[in-house]
Amino acid sequence: RPGASAARRCTRAGRTRGRGGGGRGASRQGSGSGGVFGGAKGARGPREVRAAVAGAAQARIVRALFATASGSLPAPSPRPVTPMNSSAPALITTDRPVDLWVAALEACANTAERGERPEGVVCLDAADFARVEVARVRSAVERVLMGRHPDLGLDMLLEVGALGALLPEVHALVGFGDGEWRHKDVWKHTRQVVRQAVPRTEVRWAALLHDIGKVRTRRIEPNGEVHFFGHAEVGASMFDRMHRRIPLFRGEDGLARSVRFLILHHLRASQYDASWTDSAVRRFAKEMGGCMTDLLDLSRADITTKRPERKRKGLEAISE
Repeated sequence: RPGASAARRCTRAGRTRGRGGGGRGASRQGSGSGGVFGGAKGARGPREVRAAVAGAAQARIVRALFATASGSLPAPSPRPVTPMNSSAPALITTDRPVDLWVAALEACANTAERGERPEGVVCLDAADFARVEVARVRSAVERVLMGRHPDLGLDMLLEVGALGALLPEVHALVGFGDGEWRHKDVWKHTRQVVRQAVPRTEVRWAALLHDIGKVRTRRIEPNGEVHFFGHAEVGASMFDRMHRRIPLFRGEDGLARSVRFLILHHLRASQYDASWTDSAVRRFAKEMGGCMTDLLDLSRADITTKRPERKRKGLEAISE
């Protein structure tokens, strides 16, 4: 048919396929009559992965994002359309629709595991994560936490908009100052604690969440000193509410209890000093129970001061 042959010619020329049926119904990419990857206005192909981007520069960013996550995308029969003056595909098609949040979370996990940040990323809106499954969130965030470069993966979660949409309790730490010498904000401290923590699931999750109570407990004294009295207890309560909102540890009650316990008691080991009696030490060990090793490892990771002497004394006290 004339319309079909015209559409094929448009495709070979780097234009998106029209859905009008006639030769003049085939819309050109970027013409303004449809979406960036669409045909007629409002038309959407069921196999097309779409992103609201404008211009070739942002199209390259989308391609970079998908290229990073290409290992997980269900694309058994890819049919990319190559735009004019470009050797890279601008349209990714698969046998079933794939949301952008899939590629975004996969890119974050890959960044943490490989230490290679994509050249460009797209910041998605909270609505883009509205249909994300809890299991997918748990898997992606856990891969970030357990990766060799978790701090880079956490930065990617922030940059693509996933942190604010999925874990607002953690996102609230970004830019929130804690008064520590040369620590710009609690978010940077949290990233460092996660990076320094031993790679055990409960310890890394607790490292991510241990200071979420600081936002609600900050107190600034007249002399400028900053305190967060009770932030461990408040953080444990916030964890309970967070888990009701997004049950990340559904079916793993033991893990959820361990993470909450570590958040609640993450300051206990740092309160030790040489004046403790043997009975006080035994009482402490009994209260910590099976979480003792995890708690001590979290406490070591929580020492992020830049003062060498203070760091040495803190580590020695925990080891003692």
